[in-house]
Amino acid sequence: METNRLSELVKSWLYEAGDRIKQALSQPLEMTEKTDRTDIVTNVDREIEQFFVNKIVEYFPNDRVLGEEGTNRYLEQETERTWIIDPIDGTLNFYKQQDYFCLMLAIEQESGESLGFIYELMRDELLWGGEASGVYLNDVLVKPPANQTLVEGIVSLNSGMLLENTFALQTVAKQAIGVRMVGCAGIGIKEVLLGKQAAYISYLQPWDFAAGRIMAKSLGIVVAEMNGQELTMTQRQAVIFATPATYEEIKKMQEL
Repeated sequence: METNRLSELVKSWLYEAGDRIKQALSQPLEMTEKTDRTDIVTNVDREIEQFFVNKIVEYFPNDRVLGEEGTNRYLEQETERTWIIDPIDGTLNFYKQQDYFCLMLAIEQESGESLGFIYELMRDELLWGGEASGVYLNDVLVKPPANQTLVEGIVSLNSGMLLENTFALQTVAKQAIGVRMVGCAGIGIKEVLLGKQAAYISYLQPWDFAAGRIMAKSLGIVVAEMNGQELTMTQRQAVIFATPATYEEIKKMQEL
């Protein structure tokens, strides 16, 4: 499918999913723990993932699909497209605050342009696009952000990593002009892509970084694994999104 048609189709799915989530927020949410009390899933996470899977199967029945809440479809097969779904990123925020969460979809294409989508529903801000078509905030083209240094920029850090000083993040925090902890990978990544923050660092699963990584390519934002390993779509890794200048400064701190 041609890129414009594909992006418009996916955007319509995201807006429909957003309406479903807003309706769900008027009802009591059902919550269960996955690994511990901070890692939770709600009935809405599962329902929205299934909504996206149903749409993909309807329009692209032979495509691979990977979803946070258990969807694992055709991953061993060779297909033209792979869809990566995070139905609600920031579930703890969603459950406790009904805010500071987003929906994320990534489309990795073998032929044709890969596309990423990050939809911050409660602010009606949809960041979407790819390397060739450019990145848009709703319908406005996003310009590559300024190459901020660490001392000039705000950084968003994983709270546990900061408290334990993983990757010398306490030094990073002291050098930055400010530190933020939102608890939602999509929002943290979105802020870096829009030039509002200089870096975002956290432990991420593939569905947490896939959409942002696609858009970062056209905006000059570095996406890397903190240990220097290759990013994979099979495991949780320590990931940084940053301006080139901030990335180089942070990497030097790891070498001290």
